[in-house]
Amino acid sequence: MESWPSREITADDLTELHAQAQQLTRAARPSAAGTDTVSGLALVEQLLLDARDGERTLWLKAEYGAPALEQWRSEWFFGSPQKGKGKGRPSIKPRDLVLICAQNRDCYAVVEVTSEPEELPEDYVEERGHEADRWPWVSRTKPRFVPDELLGLKANELIRTTRGLQNGHIRLSFEQFTNAVRSLARLIS
Repeated sequence: MESWPSREITADDLTELHAQAQQLTRAARPSAAGTDTVSGLALVEQLLLDARDGERTLWLKAEYGAPALEQWRSEWFFGSPQKGKGKGRPSIKPRDLVLICAQNRDCYAVVEVTSEPEELPEDYVEERGHEADRWPWVSRTKPRFVPDELLGLKANELIRTTRGLQNGHIRLSFEQFTNAVRSLARLIS
């Protein structure tokens, strides 16, 4: 091995390697032509293809209470707290992909954000009551992948610490998001 060509690896080399690795798994876009329904696995692959879009941010979002699969099967919303002392809107934006996890840290659904955050919209205040003041910024969503049953996927299997979830949401790396989606997909394979 000592006779093999070698050189020191830099941070730039690792960044380039990471970019090349993401391209290796790039799948062809699934086509709906000639099919009546889209299979669950095609849904997963499309979701992972969309996650590679550099314009999207990938999030892990904690929700209060027990897992609520049915709630995420249609258009829905989630609340976010005020951002820091400046009370600005959260940085979640339309087209971002969000892995939902319950208060017990079970991760169980993936949704796509469909709106800019809104401050205390009327329907949200009616639904959440006094809780709305604590989580005033609302992001509307549509379902992207919601399995038929729960899988014991815990947030701490994806990230080192869940302390950041005290603020409601944290960013995920592409690898963390992919691991979560593929783990959820085990239910349909």
